Amino acid sequence: MKTSILILAAGLGTRMKSQKPKVLQELCQKSMILHILKKAFALSDDVSVVLSHQKERVEKEILEHFPKTQILEQDLQNYPGTAGALRGFEPKNERVLILCGDMPLVEQTSLEALL
Repeated sequence: MKTSILILAAGLGTRMKSQKPKVLQELCQKSMILHILKKAFALSDDVSVVLSHQKERVEKEILEHFPKTQILEQDLQNYPGTAGALRGFEPKNERVLILCGDMPLVEQTSLEALL
C-alpha cells in the first residue's frame, strides 16, 4: 500500500537559541530537514512539509534539494499545534506517516517498520 508522508517543521525551535530555524541546524554538514527528507522520499513519492517560522528560508533549502516536495504553511497564530499543522494537508494515499523535521537520526529501518 502506498503512503503519503507529512513532515512537521513549523516550530520556532526557541530552545536552540539560534537565529537559524531548528530544522536548518546541521548534522554532518547537512540540515536536519534534508536528512529526514532523504528518508521520506525513499519511502514515498508523496511528501509534504508543514512550515511557518522563516518559511521562505526553509522552503528554499528544501526545494533546492527535493523539488518534488509539497510545501504547506501553518497559520500558527490561529491554528497552533499538531492539529493546526494538519489543516490543508491532502494526502494522495490512504496510509499516512507523520514525521518530525527535527529527527535526523531516525533509522530508515525504523520508518519502514512503521509501514
